[in-house]
Amino acid sequence: MPELRWGKRYEQRLEARYGVEHFDEKGYLYDIAPFGLFLSGDRFYQPDTKLKVKIVLDNESLVEFEGKVCWWKTEERLGWFDHEPGMGIKISRFIEGELYYQDYLQQLCLTQKKTHTTI
Repeated sequence: MPELRWGKRYEQRLEARYGVEHFDEKGYLYDIAPFGLFLSGDRFYQPDTKLKVKIVLDNESLVEFEGKVCWWKTEERLGWFDHEPGMGIKISRFIEGELYYQDYLQQLCLTQKKTHTTI
């Protein structure tokens, strides 16, 4: 799957609400990137399903976006990925908070660069 990923990814754990029409389900985002992320939660959807996702960032900024399920894994396939069962989501469009989301990723990038040392 790494060849299908969208840009640099950052290991985070952000609480999320999601669903097809409404934000009915609760879950967590992991492995976030500018154009996609991994979502694990109460319910899983088939590939090509369009979802709405809502998150609140560490600075209390609200971010809402629509995305498409590109792949999913169930408990039977746990060995091939580090996280619990979930879905790979590609972000289609932001409804609210796109700049907050991009700024958040930029801060993660800067933080990660500071923690890496060269020998």
